[in-house]
Amino acid sequence: MNALLPLRAPPSRDDLAARVGLVAFIGGWTMLFAAVLVAYALLRTGARSWPPPGAPALDRAIPSLATAVLLAASAMMQLGLAAITGARSRALARSLVAALALGTTFLALLFVGWVQMRRCGLDLSVGVYAASFFGLTLLHGAHVLVGLGGIVSLLPRAFRGAFSARAHTAVRGWTVYMHFVCVAWIAVFVAVYLW
Repeated sequence: MNALLPLRAPPSRDDLAARVGLVAFIGGWTMLFAAVLVAYALLRTGARSWPPPGAPALDRAIPSLATAVLLAASAMMQLGLAAITGARSRALARSLVAALALGTTFLALLFVGWVQMRRCGLDLSVGVYAASFFGLTLLHGAHVLVGLGGIVSLLPRAFRGAFSARAHTAVRGWTVYMHFVCVAWIAVFVAVYLW
């Protein structure tokens, strides 16, 4: 009963460079979000009342739905990564299309939430309360948009079958990025809508 274990080839120099770059990239954005959230916490704890008197309460229904949609987009990216590591390139393409659709839906829900809050009277004239709400959610939305651009860049290669079980560094990188964006949104959601 001598079973052979498959030998995994060591990562290439390009793969190692991509991994180091990804860690630096995600690390930088993590520091940005951490700094912005700490500034928000300091601002909020230093305020006499939050929200200020007369400011509309933030609706949680749309952002809660948006959270579920973004979690699903992140899950689709993970399914796509699992598909390509299992040499199923068509499943990767389907997962990327689903992640793109879900990410776009997230941004649409974010926009609907902004419009709804503007209609309720939350605009920049409300002051720092409104500025922090729009600033945090817009910052995050911009990062989701970057992730969607990354997914779009993967799609033509996925449909051509250019990725394989051994060569899928870009898929792994954008999957990790979408996971980061999802975790960042949860932090923003908790800070802005639940705290």
